[in-house]
Amino acid sequence: MTEKEFIKAAAKAISNAKTCEAAALNTYEVCRRAAEAWGMKPDIEVAIKKPGEPRHFPDQSCWMVCFEAGPYEWAVSASLSTDTKGKVLAEPYYSFDLCFSEV
Repeated sequence: MTEKEFIKAAAKAISNAKTCEAAALNTYEVCRRAAEAWGMKPDIEVAIKKPGEPRHFPDQSCWMVCFEAGPYEWAVSASLSTDTKGKVLAEPYYSFDLCFSEV
C-alpha cells in the first residue's frame, strides 16, 4: 500500500460512514491494514478511543483514531479529502490523529 493509496482509503472510510463511531472504526481498520503492510505492529502503532476514554489531549468528547507512525500529516490529508455530506466531522488534533464528531 502506498501513502497515496492509504490516504485515499482513509478518506473513503470516513466518507462512507454515517456515524462518528462508524467513521472511527472504518479509519482504524484502514490504519491497521497500512501498518501491517508497512511491516509495523498494528496493536502498538494504531489506537482507537471512544468518547470518555483518556487520551493524549484534553478533549474526550469525540471518537479518536491515532496512527503516530503513519505518513507525515496523514490525518490532515485524509480529513481534507472527505465528503461526509454533513454527517460526520473528521478533524485532526495533531497531524497523526483524527477526531470524529457529529455535525
